[in-house]
Amino acid sequence: MPRHPETPDGPDDPDGPPDPTAASVRYGRAAPAASAARRRLLVVATAVLLVAGVGYAVWFGAGSRDQASVRTQGYEVVDDTRTEVTFTVSKPPGSTADCQVEALSSGSAQVGLVTVEVGPADTTASTVRVALPTSERATTGQPVRCDLR
Repeated sequence: MPRHPETPDGPDDPDGPPDPTAASVRYGRAAPAASAARRRLLVVATAVLLVAGVGYAVWFGAGSRDQASVRTQGYEVVDDTRTEVTFTVSKPPGSTADCQVEALSSGSAQVGLVTVEVGPADTTASTVRVALPTSERATTGQPVRCDLR
């Protein structure tokens, strides 16, 4: 008994026309099923990426604790050999930070650099004003970074 009585030339007849109601004719052939090895590789790769992501998140979170942040409050170009920079350092109370402060020329060249110790304080924010000696006239001054000791 034929599978498709209404079409004598059904899918069982390789010489006949394809069955227009068959899904493969309408939508194309189905993708071959992934092999077990491919699935295993996908699972291992996903696990490795997940472990790496969690590791990075832990490392980043642990590294961001007890850091100093710095914000420029202003600067004053006093003369060709000196620039003063005022900045605020936020750090844990009682901790000490070393802050690098630079002066830049009109061409963005560094013309002065000092490292300043910002000692322990009872509050989290400390405002500091520092005078930088410069090799030529600066057009700006700014803190570069602050690192806790």
